[in-house]
Amino acid sequence: IIKASGATGAKKTPGWQDRHADLMYEEIRKRTTDCKKISQNTIFTEKAVAEIKDHMFVKKHRFADGSIRRFDPDFEQAQAWDRLFHGNHTEVDEMMLKHEYVELTQMRLYNMVYEDAHEIANTKHNWFKALITSGKEA
Repeated sequence: IIKASGATGAKKTPGWQDRHADLMYEEIRKRTTDCKKISQNTIFTEKAVAEIKDHMFVKKHRFADGSIRRFDPDFEQAQAWDRLFHGNHTEVDEMMLKHEYVELTQMRLYNMVYEDAHEIANTKHNWFKALITSGKEA
């Protein structure tokens, strides 16, 4: 059983990362001190971190296919958020925050669908490419 930050139950069997991400996203949604802690460990204000958290884990978004839904839980993002929360994050984890902040700003200011805002964010802070390059991807 994987245990990280109190989330348990995601055994290392096929699909374990998806199950673990589901558990972590639920835990992250319930946290009340993470935004303050992350802001203390990064260049972001507590307000900006709260906006990023809401964007990544809580809000529903409009997609190019016309659907409106939350983002699917992502194992790598959950792990990065957890490292940011615990203060043992990397530059790549901070890049995720930068990427998400650009993305949410584009969506808010220009009413963009996720895919268009994501493309713009990738031109400025391509977090996933940096993650793969760093070799931190699980």
